[in-house]
Amino acid sequence: MTKNTYLRCRNQAIMQQKNRYNSRIGWIVTLIGAAMLLLFFLLLYPYHLRHREQTMLFLMNLDWIRENYLSLEHGGLVRLVGDFVQQFFYYIGAGPVIISILVTLLGVVWYKIVMRIGIMFHRRGGEDEAREEHAGSWKVLAYVIAILVALWEAGRECLPQYPLASTLQVLGWSTILLFALRCKDRQMAAWTFGIGIIAGCWLLDYEMLPGTKLFGKPNMTVEHLMGLDVEASFGHWNKVEQLAEDDKPNTVDIYYRNLSLAYQNRLPEAMMTRPQNGEEGLFIPVNENGNYFLFGAAGEAWWAVGDMTMAEHATLLGQIFSPRKMGSRYMKRLAEINLAKGDRAAADKYLRMLEQSMVHRKWALEKKTDECPNELNLTTPDTLRLTGEVRLCLRSTLDRQPNNAMALQYLLCYDLLVRDLLSFTSDVQRYGCPPDVRLYEEAMLVVMASRPEMREAWQPLVRRQTYEEFEAFNQALIESKGHLDKIRPNYGTSYWYYLRLKPQ
Repeated sequence: MTKNTYLRCRNQAIMQQKNRYNSRIGWIVTLIGAAMLLLFFLLLYPYHLRHREQTMLFLMNLDWIRENYLSLEHGGLVRLVGDFVQQFFYYIGAGPVIISILVTLLGVVWYKIVMRIGIMFHRRGGEDEAREEHAGSWKVLAYVIAILVALWEAGRECLPQYPLASTLQVLGWSTILLFALRCKDRQMAAWTFGIGIIAGCWLLDYEMLPGTKLFGKPNMTVEHLMGLDVEASFGHWNKVEQLAEDDKPNTVDIYYRNLSLAYQNRLPEAMMTRPQNGEEGLFIPVNENGNYFLFGAAGEAWWAVGDMTMAEHATLLGQIFSPRKMGSRYMKRLAEINLAKGDRAAADKYLRMLEQSMVHRKWALEKKTDECPNELNLTTPDTLRLTGEVRLCLRSTLDRQPNNAMALQYLLCYDLLVRDLLSFTSDVQRYGCPPDVRLYEEAMLVVMASRPEMREAWQPLVRRQTYEEFEAFNQALIESKGHLDKIRPNYGTSYWYYLRLKPQ
């Protein structure tokens, strides 16, 4: 064996050992990246993926698929595949697993693209050894670009309504580019890329890039709000209450916390322990200033109190203004509303559609056997009402359903939050109120202080301890000379203190 042959064999062995080492490093980096993506979307950012599923609905119906995905107007196989896969975001953990796999694959493809460009750029006489040796210098650059591309796409996946089809499309175009670069002959590469572009225009989409934002990043405020909404849609009211415990709550926090307390029959007892913002803490307005998220949330309270007309109105608006105009969450609620109203024909219309969904079929079949999903007969006459007539709606509901404890909670608490003690007095006289509820007792004492004629009826309903604390509050208010901050530590959770605050 000559010296040159020996050196060549030794260099080959060293290069092979180095390549095996680099391959292990590459696999380790890839697995670490995939695990980090999975943990991020599973633990820190899980709700927006599940909320995305609730605002779309994929039906296993050939005519529907042909019309929505395979027509000239909506052509694009990637949309079909993306929406089919995206429906499985309904299951806990499915979304994070799918996103982490796709984004990691995108990073791997771009790593190979950069490495291929490096080999082509440093080609020396077509010798494989020379190409491998020079390509090694591109590995760091390839890792950096692959990580940046993966982070870029992961950031876009953090957008609230970013379609999974967009990630598939970017992955598809990147794969076409990689196949073109792998062709050794330039003419063959050009033909491969050209045919790939033509095929991709239909298979991936007519648009070169999807109609979404070019960049995205996590928004923990939006994620928090979607968490409240998603947990509420599944009836996890203890979890909703935990998520809503915020030092600086917004309208949605307050609204969902109050709703969770009402479902646990604790609204009057615990409502004043956190900041309130008047009537919007109980009912989100359904008006021109809203959006599909707020409309969908607003329908939850009306469903809870048993006003099916208002619940249906808010839910339909949420569906109409949602990005897909056909969300699974809206369909399920509309089916429940019509079942509660006794309109079996209308309910079956929605249930038949849900039966054609892989993830919601079981739910639809179960609902088909239900006469009414609530122990109350929540029928509502089709009466023309304004959306802002909250008290009228609640009174109308209680007139038909005198045992509706949820509606009574909301009516009395609504009166108190809007500081309308006259209506509170009238509603208590008309519908009664549960005994031994501190909030109601505090309001009764305020009413009796200005209306002595109510003492005979209400004095026996107020416990002695509440009397004594009312006197102590008034004394503390006098001593503080009206400075509420001084009495807040002792009385900040009382209704008396709330009455003294300026309405927001």
